[in-house]
Amino acid sequence: MAAFAKQLGKEADYEQLAEKVKRSFAEKFYMPEKGYLKDVLSGTDADEQIRCNQIWAVSMSFSALSPEQEKNVVETVYRQLYTPCRLRTLSPEDPQYHGSYGGEQLARDLAYHQGTVWVFPLGAYYRAYLKGTQQHPRKRLHRSAGSWMRCFPCCGKAASASCPRSTAATSRRKAKAALRRHGASARCCGSMRRWKGSKVQEENMERVVLDKSRCGWWKSAVFYELYPKSFQDTTGSGTGDLRGILSHLDYLETLGVDAIWLCPICASPQVDNGYDISDFCAIEPSFGTMADMDELIAESKKRGIGILIDLTLNHCSDQHRWFRAAKSSRENPYHDYFLWRDGTPDCPPSGMRSVFGGSAWTYVPEIGQWYFHQFAPEQPDMNWENPKLRQELYDVMKFWVKKGVAGFRLDVIDQIAKEPDKDITINGPRLHEYLRGISENVLTDEGLVTVGEAWGADTERAKRYSAPDGSELSMVFQFEHIGLDQEPGKDKWDMIPLELPRLKECLRRWQQELYGCGWNSLFFNNHDLPRIVSRWGNDKEYRVESAKMLATMLYGLQGTPYIYQGEELGMTNIRLPLEQYQDLEIHNMYKERTERGDSPESVMQSIWARGRDNARTPMQWTAGENAGFTTGTPWLPVNENHTVINAAAALADPDSIFYYYKKLIALRKELPVFRDGRFTLLCPEDEQLFAYTRDTETEHLLVVCNFSGREASFDFPAEYRGAECLVSNYKEPSVQTIRPYEAWMLIKKEC
Repeated sequence: MAAFAKQLGKEADYEQLAEKVKRSFAEKFYMPEKGYLKDVLSGTDADEQIRCNQIWAVSMSFSALSPEQEKNVVETVYRQLYTPCRLRTLSPEDPQYHGSYGGEQLARDLAYHQGTVWVFPLGAYYRAYLKGTQQHPRKRLHRSAGSWMRCFPCCGKAASASCPRSTAATSRRKAKAALRRHGASARCCGSMRRWKGSKVQEENMERVVLDKSRCGWWKSAVFYELYPKSFQDTTGSGTGDLRGILSHLDYLETLGVDAIWLCPICASPQVDNGYDISDFCAIEPSFGTMADMDELIAESKKRGIGILIDLTLNHCSDQHRWFRAAKSSRENPYHDYFLWRDGTPDCPPSGMRSVFGGSAWTYVPEIGQWYFHQFAPEQPDMNWENPKLRQELYDVMKFWVKKGVAGFRLDVIDQIAKEPDKDITINGPRLHEYLRGISENVLTDEGLVTVGEAWGADTERAKRYSAPDGSELSMVFQFEHIGLDQEPGKDKWDMIPLELPRLKECLRRWQQELYGCGWNSLFFNNHDLPRIVSRWGNDKEYRVESAKMLATMLYGLQGTPYIYQGEELGMTNIRLPLEQYQDLEIHNMYKERTERGDSPESVMQSIWARGRDNARTPMQWTAGENAGFTTGTPWLPVNENHTVINAAAALADPDSIFYYYKKLIALRKELPVFRDGRFTLLCPEDEQLFAYTRDTETEHLLVVCNFSGREASFDFPAEYRGAECLVSNYKEPSVQTIRPYEAWMLIKKEC
């Protein structure tokens, strides 16, 4: 109106009104702390919901927003609502989000404005997008505009619902011109469509930062497990420290991870490498100070990375003040914080065995009682039946929440409800009651994430652990798939070859049975497991290919992936003489098995294959001395292959495993199918290929992985002809003959 009034020579009044409207609109609707516009002004939670309506405020020729505000709105819409075919009506991070339109009438009605994707807002989105093209990296423009034109070759029709045909045509010409300026082009590879120059574009892709105040943010996230003792030493002590982690935050930001799971950093005698905590609210001095920890939390937040603290709520160190008081007298108030039984020195209360070998009971002559320990004698189990003990542990967790952590990894959490008199050490009858107590007393902030280590979990238990109502945990680590290559009825040291159909059936069951009613954790590696490329891949002639293949298979599944440090480099197992291993479990096992008559050679073969120290060797940063980990003597020897396998080499190589992981991480945030797609297993009995699909209403993902060093044949589904190849671990993906350890992902979108 002001512009029209100017043509009539009456601009004064209308210009004042226009400026007033502009100022008022920005004051009332724009949220500078969040970077987007309120949807309505109602005084309810609906005000701040992220919806596509706001894009029109940017797309209009006469915007009421500043260029910076416009940029922020477009960025928010891109991260939360954009798909190449349509815009979502509501952010997937919103608790009211319904990502699928189908089912009964009520379900369809709930989804209609609560997540279903609409075509007509795309015209406004691309107008807004192209207004500030210079503010966006090349990769984003390439993918967005390119996908738009592939989906809508006549383009004007697609946009006509929201703007005149001439405007749509203009936008189309601008988009094509922008693509030409950036040198983007497309080509077909067999039945798959793929972009040229993707490696460079991947490196330039802007990282999407998830809002960690929102419930369920972890469903789009990728976590990085970090073993502080082996990550980076800054003092020359030979042991990693918190300042070493600080020095590599940029590396983790470049990779694109959303949160760091820190293995225990609390004060500890280090009998079990920190899993014997002597003070839950203090930092282990060899790692640094609480000031270092505060800085790490703050600097990580600046990079959009959350910190998860690893807590052992099942046991503590025998040096903890609670246990020192507990064993001083039966009448001490702390005595009942632990599990005690009467008995004589030569007769334990039961024949229960510790996980690390030997009896699960240790005698204290001063009070004439035995205490229970599921692990080492230096790790007494705590008595969760005592409400005072539970409150103490709630207070510990609240301490760390106040420090600003994003959540917790809870060690062997399914063992806290044990009943040793009944030989129950896992999945005790009060377990879910105790987990609900943690949730109700500590996890009051909906953005906090909890992952529980649950060796005894099956799908039915996992549904309760990770129920969408958040009454217990966010997710659990289940280990059923990890035990498929050990002899039935024996332990991890007794190995058998992995049968791929068994692995496929196991993961199929977890994917399908938790769909819509629970949440999976996705992992192959951690601080307790050998390196997966040495275990199920080929760590010699196909190390790079098999590492990428294993990542492809895992990252296509529904759940939250966890990278263990060095996995993104393809780090391998190590072979050391017995005396150089540090792990208590290894030495106890060697002693027990040789004493029973096993040959030392066979025992060492098991250690080289399954020992926990395989995962704990120092991070390989460079090809230099000690892999750049320390200037001193490393606490555990560095793998000799660090001269070839290291972060510096990976960052310099656009085809490295590192950049492959970065691509997978970015794709999981870009495409809703990774979060919401329904899983279907293909060729379940095939002994070489792991193939499956993930499907939503608008996106269809096909993943094919060859788990062998031999070529395999694959009957390519006709419905995926013309699909885009998202990622492949060979330069040119094959379709009919799948090469050794070859893997690829295809996406087909419905417009």
